[in-house]
Amino acid sequence: MAPPDAHATLAIVIAGLTLPGVAFGRLPFVPLDRAGFALVGAAALLVSGVLDLHEAAALVDAEVLVLLFGLMLLNQALAEAGAFRELTRWATRRAAGPYALLAALVVVAGGLSALFLNDTVALM
Repeated sequence: MAPPDAHATLAIVIAGLTLPGVAFGRLPFVPLDRAGFALVGAAALLVSGVLDLHEAAALVDAEVLVLLFGLMLLNQALAEAGAFRELTRWATRRAAGPYALLAALVVVAGGLSALFLNDTVALM
């Protein structure tokens, strides 16, 4: 097996530094959120020469971006209309006890996250 070239090693290092921030959302003493970590990682790949601008542009899937943007708009509209608040009220009113409340909230939250989480929808 041939040893990895310098670009592959550098890409692995950049991914190893970027992915924990993306996975956890925030890291202590780092003033970035998930989007910030992703942007810094992408910029590091470009600045280091692992990818050039044309290769990076070819990796962007416009259909997925449009889908995610549309879901963000739908999610915001539902939040402003109070749909999530009403679902929460419905789930809490129907619960007969603490275990039923927990089950109802798990079902409602799980259903909503299956429909509205960006990474889940992008995989569909």
